[in-house]
Amino acid sequence: MDSHRTRLCTFLLGLHLCLASSQNQTHLTSPGALLGRGCPQYCQCSPEFKGHMDVACSFGSQPVWEETCKALEQLSHVRQAKLKIKLAGVGDTFSSGLGCLPRLASLDISEIALKPTFQMFQGLNIDGSLNLSANKLESFPGDTFSGVENIGGLDLSHNRLLELNASSFAGLESIENLDLSHNNITIIHLGALSNMSQLKSLNLASNKLRVFSFKQLSLNTSLDFLSLRDNFLTSLYLESNKTEVVPFHIDSQFDISENLIECSCSLAYFLQALPFPENSLLNVDNTLCDAPDNFKGQSIAHLDTSGLVCTAPEIFMSYPLKQKDLLTTSSIILECHANGFPRPTILWVTPWGDVFLHDQAHIPNSLREHLKIGTDEIKAHRKYKEQNVLLITHIKADVNGHLVISKIRGSMHGNYSCLAFNPAGNVTKVIDLSLYCGIKSTYTFSLILGGYCASGFLIFGFLVGFIKMVVVWLKHKLYFMVPYFSKAVSTVAGVQDQDCSASGCYSVNVNPRSGDSSANCGESSITCPHSPASLSFIEEEYFPDEEQECGQAVGGISAHASRQHRFRDTLEEARGRWRDGVERKMELVRKNVQHIRESSSNYVHNIKETGSSAALRMKAGVAHGVETVKYQLQSFKELCGTGDMGTNTISTVTLETDIDSHQQSKVVKQMTFV
Repeated sequence: MDSHRTRLCTFLLGLHLCLASSQNQTHLTSPGALLGRGCPQYCQCSPEFKGHMDVACSFGSQPVWEETCKALEQLSHVRQAKLKIKLAGVGDTFSSGLGCLPRLASLDISEIALKPTFQMFQGLNIDGSLNLSANKLESFPGDTFSGVENIGGLDLSHNRLLELNASSFAGLESIENLDLSHNNITIIHLGALSNMSQLKSLNLASNKLRVFSFKQLSLNTSLDFLSLRDNFLTSLYLESNKTEVVPFHIDSQFDISENLIECSCSLAYFLQALPFPENSLLNVDNTLCDAPDNFKGQSIAHLDTSGLVCTAPEIFMSYPLKQKDLLTTSSIILECHANGFPRPTILWVTPWGDVFLHDQAHIPNSLREHLKIGTDEIKAHRKYKEQNVLLITHIKADVNGHLVISKIRGSMHGNYSCLAFNPAGNVTKVIDLSLYCGIKSTYTFSLILGGYCASGFLIFGFLVGFIKMVVVWLKHKLYFMVPYFSKAVSTVAGVQDQDCSASGCYSVNVNPRSGDSSANCGESSITCPHSPASLSFIEEEYFPDEEQECGQAVGGISAHASRQHRFRDTLEEARGRWRDGVERKMELVRKNVQHIRESSSNYVHNIKETGSSAALRMKAGVAHGVETVKYQLQSFKELCGTGDMGTNTISTVTLETDIDSHQQSKVVKQMTFV
């Protein structure tokens, strides 16, 4: 009987497992399954459990996401279940928005390098949490969460956020859990968390916060858990346990371990506000004082709050010290360094009344009332731009308390006030900035000198170019102009010169067109001593005197040969002129180079002689002065006298030295005082 029961149970169990497997395969469908009976395309669904269904979807483009989003809404309506959705894809796939999704149990869009856009989550309704962790977010646009219907929690952990602005979480008034751990947050601006009146849990662990103020939270906030572990926290700023409302209750839990806490009067206010510090503080063994020395290493849960004191700030250094002349459009960093305990916060007030503070949440209410400034009037950074002015000025208060001014304009001169404050008091230092407008003198001189040089070289270049152009034109124009009488000697080929001393003539070149021959000179051409040394040939030439004195010249040369000889002579003459011109120019260049070399040598020699002469004159003048003083005052005894100061005689010797001839002369004078 027992064996039959065992077999029956085994059969029923196997049948149940088969049915479950079949149902699971029905839900984990491939793309293209019907919406009414399976998952949308590109999604995988798990079986329903307690009215919830897990859905994982992956997309590669925005149009596919938009179609699938509508299918998910139909799936939720058909199954009557709340979906827990995990989305994956490219970062900008969901830029069109997520408002098309139905009411969800939770939404996970982590680890996809998401790129948030304006009102990206508008219309989103999530009972649980929205997970945006590990998306490499450094910032997100203001009003990204504007229009959200409901989100129970937000996870932004493991991102790269640097700061939280007043509009960062606009639209998340009903959120209860906020996780900002493992980011790079250095500052939380006033108003960033003040709209979250339902906030129960706030995790700011592993960031870079130096100071945290409870003013950053809503007055109606009552935290169950706050973690500030592993920051650079030096102080939990609480102005007074009587004047400031603390956002926690008797069962609240706090974790401020692994920080550099300064155990001052400000921490005393916080500990006094806790009903049971030992029960409220987590990780007590690692929640230790870092300063002052007498409390260093002690757990803050066991401190005697009566011994926690504060020291008023004192400014010990500033830059500039008092006054600074600054060129308009330049940049400057105003520095203010102060001592005090806890470390003072630096606030700047400009001449026109603007107030700059890196973290405006740290200013005490009493100081704000004294300065008569509202919360919105305190800025960490501001840009100044005027209409029709290209210059944009940026003024910023950095984390070290310096005021950084870039491209300062002329209207910003005056007294800049540096105010250092902490819970014990405040102190002020005034720095005067005087601005002057204009280009720096060095730049002005350089521009003027450069303009003169450029203009001078341009004019000189034009003159040299014009002169060269005229010279080239004249050479080209007059190159083939031949004078009537040429200095070159004409020579007829094949005719030899002979001596005609018997007739009183000398052998020269023949006139090719004379047509005569000489009996005494044979075939040589002759001319008498009174004729020109060389004659230029022309078309018509006639020499009656030569024919009468020397007789007949060599003839028989044809007219054609004469023209060839004349052309040859012209080429020879042109070649001779060109050669002479080149030689003259080369000689001129050599003379100029030699002149420049000699002038440079003379100039250097003159400089040496002038320097040596000046040095000798200076030396002689110093020697003359020393000798003059030496001989004029022979002794202090002679000048002032001794004893009863009776009659005294003072001798003065004057040494005169001629600087040029180096001759010295002494003049001795005696003066008697009665």
